[in-house]
Amino acid sequence: MVRTKSPMRAVYRLPNELWSAIFGYLHVGELVPASKVCVCWRAVAFDHPNFWRNVRIDSAAKGKLYWTTRQLAAGGGRPFNLIVHMPNRMHGMLAQFVLQTIHASLSRVSGLRISLDSAHAPLLWAALAAPAPHLAKFELTLLDSASIPSETLPELASNIFARCAPRLRSVSLKEVALPMQPVPAFANADRVSIDALMEEWSSFVYHDPTDEWQDFPYHLFLIFPRVEQLMVGGGGFEFARCPPPHAVQGMQRLKSLHLSFDHGWDNIKFLEHFPTAHIPTVLVSGVDDISMRQMLSQLPSAPFHLSVYRTTPTEFHICVQSARDGSVRRIFVEDLKHYTRPEELKPSSVFRPETSGHLPFSQHVTALSVSTSLWGTVTRWMPTYPELTTLTLLVDAYRPLTSPLPKCQLACPKLGAVAVRSMSAHVANVDARAVADVIASTGQRRVKVQLAGVRLFGPPKMLAAVRGSSMN
Repeated sequence: MVRTKSPMRAVYRLPNELWSAIFGYLHVGELVPASKVCVCWRAVAFDHPNFWRNVRIDSAAKGKLYWTTRQLAAGGGRPFNLIVHMPNRMHGMLAQFVLQTIHASLSRVSGLRISLDSAHAPLLWAALAAPAPHLAKFELTLLDSASIPSETLPELASNIFARCAPRLRSVSLKEVALPMQPVPAFANADRVSIDALMEEWSSFVYHDPTDEWQDFPYHLFLIFPRVEQLMVGGGGFEFARCPPPHAVQGMQRLKSLHLSFDHGWDNIKFLEHFPTAHIPTVLVSGVDDISMRQMLSQLPSAPFHLSVYRTTPTEFHICVQSARDGSVRRIFVEDLKHYTRPEELKPSSVFRPETSGHLPFSQHVTALSVSTSLWGTVTRWMPTYPELTTLTLLVDAYRPLTSPLPKCQLACPKLGAVAVRSMSAHVANVDARAVADVIASTGQRRVKVQLAGVRLFGPPKMLAAVRGSSMN
C-alpha cells in the first residue's frame, strides 16, 4: 500500500509572511471561513490587521457581538479604529456592552466614530471620560431621540477624554451643542466639522424656547484654537453682534472653509459677517446667485479656470480659480437632480452670462475641465466661451470613455487644445470617436490633442482622424 503525502504538508511549510500578504485581499467576513481551514491559517487570519484593525458595532445580534469581542481581543495593544452605529435606543446589557467597549477602547483607539440615540448622552460622556493617547480622528453624531423629545441638543462634556488626546487632529460633531467652557482634548485639532442635521427648524441646536435664534457660537474658535479646516452647516444662525477679536483671528488662520447650510441666505450672512476673502479654499453647498457673485468677487483677477467634476453619484463640484494663480479656489457643491429632473431644474448661475463683473463671466474663462460623466448633463447649460483656449476631459469612474459621449454644442472659437486625462491611477481605454465628437462639438477642425493616462482605441480611420488633429 502506497502512502500519499497530504497536500496540507506543503501548506504548512510556506512562511506566515506569505499567507499574511495573501490574506490582505480578504475582509473580515472572508477571514473567518479561512480561519477554519487549518491551525496555520487560523493563527494568520486572526492576527491579520484586516481582522482587528477596523471594529464595527452596528447590530444587537449575538453572533455579531461575539465576533466583535474576538476582534477586540485579537488586536492586543495595537491601535485600531472603532465604529459604533446604533441609531435606536439601547437597553440593558446591550447598552452596557457598547458603552463599556467604548470606554475600554480609548487607551488604544486611533479612530473613533460614534452614532447613538441622544438619550444615551449622559452615559456616553461617562464612557468617554478616559485618556485617548492614540486618538487622531473623532466623529460623534447624537441622533434625535424619539423617547426623550427636546428642543435643544445635548451639550458636549468639556472633560471629554479626561482632557487628554494629544494626537487628536480631526473632530466632527453632528447634532451636538458646544460647551461654553474650553475643551482641552480638542486643543490640537486642525480639521473641524460642526453640523446640526435636525429636520425641524424648531429643534435646531441654536434655537431657544423663546423662539429667538441664538447668536453664532463664536467660542468655537476658543474650543478649537488651532483649526485650519472648518466645516459649518445645518439650520441657521443669527449674527447679532460683530465677531469678537478671537473669532476674527480664528477665521484668519483658516486655509479651508466649507459652508453647508440648509438655506442660501445663511451662506450670505456668514460671508458678509466674517472676513473670508483671504481663505485659499472656500466650498459652499446650496449656493444662490448673491453668494455666488460674492464668492467670485474674492478671486484674483481674470482669466479663470473653470472645473466641473463628479464627487458622488448624486453630487458634483464647480470650481473656479485664477488661471494664473490657482492657490485661491471657490467651489460650489451642486446636486445632480437640479440638472436632470425637469421638475427641479436649477442650474448654477455660474453658467449665466450676468454672473460676474462688467463682462459676462464666460468671457473671463480661458480653461475648462469637465468630467466625462457630466459632459452631456452640464454642457447643454454652458454659454459660449469666446476666450477658451484649453478644454480638458476628465475620464472618471462614473462614465468611462468606452463609447461616444452625448452630442452637444460647446462654442469655443479660440480653442487650441483638447486634453484627455484619466482620473484614476490606471490607464483608461478611450474610444477615439468620443474625442472626435468633442472636438467637433466645439466647432474646431484642428486642435492639439493631449493624452494623459489614456489609450485610444477604435477604427483605424477614426484613430487617424484624431491623430490628424495634431495629437501630442
